[in-house]
Amino acid sequence: DVIRELVGRSYIRRSKTVMIPDGVHGWDRASDFATPYPLPRRIGMVANLVEVKGHKVLIEALALLKSRGLDLEADLYGTDPKGSPGQISDYQNTLMSLARDLGVDHRITFCGWVDDPWAHLGDVPVVVLPSAVEGTPNGLLEAMGRCKLVIGTDIGGTSEFLKHRRTGWIHQARDPEALATCLQEVYQAPQDTLADIRQEAWMMWKDNYSIDACLDGLL
Repeated sequence: DVIRELVGRSYIRRSKTVMIPDGVHGWDRASDFATPYPLPRRIGMVANLVEVKGHKVLIEALALLKSRGLDLEADLYGTDPKGSPGQISDYQNTLMSLARDLGVDHRITFCGWVDDPWAHLGDVPVVVLPSAVEGTPNGLLEAMGRCKLVIGTDIGGTSEFLKHRRTGWIHQARDPEALATCLQEVYQAPQDTLADIRQEAWMMWKDNYSIDACLDGLL
């Protein structure tokens, strides 16, 4: 939307412009993956360890869910880009302290940086990204291309591909209660509903954000 607005202010006619998003990798066939049910109580997040990505929101949401009887584990992939290699950053220490205070530290794993986080998230059914600032979050698109159930926030370009209860779940940024509500809905949803949403999400990626779709847009 921001790019379209800038084009509209310029001398370039909109009829002469084509929006081509970044292409991301995914699976060739959604049929290669069947959503496990009941869902394993593990969720994943792939993002730099910086405040705007919403790790605090996730930790607070996990604590809310624990109080409601839904005890989830979270695998967090990513590091602080300003931190020193091999050392725990100040921000990670802050997150670990928050998790301890809320009684969910034993449910959260800081996995650090890995070459291919998706190779480690193979059996994790749900991926979240509760960011407060985003453009077009490739992490969520990569998750959709790998048949994950995804939850994101209503900021940046996320709403262009993440349609609430159609291709995933979307909630207000900086709102642990809203994220907890989405996660609770995911884990209470019938198997057929989850399978339909997963399929719609994969089709959204394949038709609009896969490498092939973006290359076609250049031709």
